Order: sequence, then C-alpha cells, then structure tokens
Amino acid sequence: MTSHPITELILHSKTKRFIATIDIQKMFFSVRLSKESDRDMLSPFLAIWCLKETAKMWQTKYPEAAQIILTKTYMDDILILANSPEDMKVLVAQILLILESGGFYGHKLSANDPSLLDDLDPNRVEQSPTTSLLGLMLDHKTDEFKFDLDDKFKQFDEEADVITRRNVVSLASQVFDTQGYVAPYVMRYKSILPLLWHNNNGWDENLLAKQTNDPITGKKPDEIAERAVILFKEWISDANTVGMGVAAYLISEVGNGVLDSQLDFAKSSLMPKNLRKGAEAKDALTIARAELIGIVMAVNVGRYLQNAYKSLINNEQLEYFTDSLLNLQRIQRGTGQCKVWEDRRIRKILDGAPIEKFHFCPGKMNPADLPSRGCTLQELQSQFKFWDQGSQSNV
Repeated sequence: MTSHPITELILHSKTKRFIATIDIQKMFFSVRLSKESDRDMLSPFLAIWCLKETAKMWQTKYPEAAQIILTKTYMDDILILANSPEDMKVLVAQILLILESGGFYGHKLSANDPSLLDDLDPNRVEQSPTTSLLGLMLDHKTDEFKFDLDDKFKQFDEEADVITRRNVVSLASQVFDTQGYVAPYVMRYKSILPLLWHNNNGWDENLLAKQTNDPITGKKPDEIAERAVILFKEWISDANTVGMGVAAYLISEVGNGVLDSQLDFAKSSLMPKNLRKGAEAKDALTIARAELIGIVMAVNVGRYLQNAYKSLINNEQLEYFTDSLLNLQRIQRGTGQCKVWEDRRIRKILDGAPIEKFHFCPGKMNPADLPSRGCTLQELQSQFKFWDQGSQSNV
C-alpha cells in the first residue's frame, strides 16, 4: 500500500462527516537502528517502513484501522475519517493501540468535534480551537480553513521602505496552501519571480528604488493572459495568464432541489515568458493559445480529481466552461481542423471529455479570472463569495 499525496488526503477529508488527526511523537527516534551512523540517512524511510509493517501485523484483527495507517499517513501525521462519532472513537482507540504495539506514541490528537476525544488522556489531546489538518488549520465551529497571513506579508506593507528579491522569493514559499484557497493572492507575488531574474536584480537590492508602472517590478498592472473554467457536478476548476489557474468547487444538494457550491481545490502556475537577455519580457503564447492551454489544464484537473475521489466522481458528472468562444468553437469542430499546435491540444482535451461537456461562460461569471490575474488580499475579501462559491449561474 502506498500513501496518498497530502493534497489527496485533504480532499478525502471532505468525504466524511468526522475528522481526526494523530501526530506520532518523535517518530524517527522511535525506531532502533543497528548502526547509529544510519540515523541521518535512513531514519525517515525506516520509520515509515516500520510503521507500515506494524499496521500490517494488525490487518486481520483491526482491518479498517490498519488500512488508515497504511493509506492515510503523511510522514508522522495520520488522518482518520468516519461517518459517526461511535465509529471515530473506535478507530482512534484501535490506531493508538496499533501504534503503541510498534513502539510509537500518538499525541496532539485533534478532531473537528472535540467531544470525540473526551475519553482520551487530556495530555494527548491538542488544546486548541482549531484542528491541524495535515498542516492546514480547520476551525471547529465554522468548519472553515483559516490562514494567518499578517505576519508573512507585513514586509510588503504599503509603508515599507525596502522590498528585496530575497523577500519576494521567501514569501512565495511561505504560504502553506496545498489546496490553493488563497491562490489569487499568492499569484500576485509568484508573477514577479521570473522578472526578478530577467532584470538581474540582486538578492538584497531595494526593488522600490526601480519604480516605473508597478512599485515592485515596473510591470503593467493589467498584463493578463487567459482563463477557462471547469465545472464538476461536484467540483469546478480553472486556468489563466499572468499565470494559469485551477479552482475546484464541490456542488451538492442542500434540500428541496437547492444546489450549493463550495471552493474545494485551486491551483495556479505562471504564464510562460520569453525572457531573452537584453530584451523586454514578453508572453510566450498568444492569449488565444493561453486560453486553450487553460482548458487542457481544466481537463487534467478533472482527471486528477476523478482519480483522487475514485468511485465518488465519474466522467459523466463533469461539465467544462470557458469564456473563450474561439476555443469553444475549435473544440466543437473536433480534431483535424486547426494548425498542428492547436490540434494537439484539442486532441488532449477531447481525450479527457466528450464535446458536449464543454460550454461557454461569460468572463464576468468566471471565478478562474481571480487566480489568473492575481489580486490583493482586500480585493479577494471583497469578492470572497464569488471566489468561495463560484458563479451560481454555472451550478
């Protein structure tokens, strides 16, 4: 059995009502090595191997608990999912027993319903109003993920006198957001990175001293290149061009035929640039081609989510939307009707979904526009409902 990537584990956490996590205390040091010199090189591999071998020894007696350890463990964190409080309490107790049998000690237990842990030793329970879900903070009361961005972004305050390349690169890797919930905000900073290298800015050079149009990069504020949206019956995704992005929405029936959508997954990546030495940085693709790549990304995300959720989502539940009429017409005409570059992308798109699954979405109703362009935190907050729930006309 292989563990799922952390992104898939967090996606799986949405599939059941109750969630709990267990942290293994000093996991690497819980394994005795014959050679002390092996500790630095082999201890992560050996610790995980020993943990899984321990779980396999209990597969007959506690099959579900052992399966959770085998498939829902990320490093020293174990994710436990259940549909009822009773099932959760039994699974937690069994997993703790399995861990102890292998010399591992589970602590910092947390759950989205604190009452699930009432029967456990208080010293092993995380005393916090939020649950640490594999690094993301989940609020118990609101069932929402939270991000504390103030400390990370204070060096970019409007009153800051110095902003350096080192600040920007550090920021781009500081936000732990595997699901892309703040992708529109992070994209604003990611888009700066290639230009810093292109302009040969020093690591500690003050970028504010080189102001032109933009106070950080001199880049025109409206430099955009592409957007497309993919809508699941349960998820929505998207792509576009300061970079390209993906946003997934869970769509569910809340009663009396009323549908509700909720942001569940998002991703952004930078638009490729021609960064020739001594020349101005330019987009490597036309807007039309970038939009077509956005649709390819949307189809790829659809495949990824189907694979992550396995039997919970199938290809029939996918609907794809784009605000590019040109590329929608290209898709509807099928393969063999365009130049080679476009035709190859259309083949990839139609390999992932039939023609009738693609529809038009006006640009103003396209939530993918946010991660593609990037936005300030204030702008993201002002459009939070649109970003969090998507366009209701697509539901």
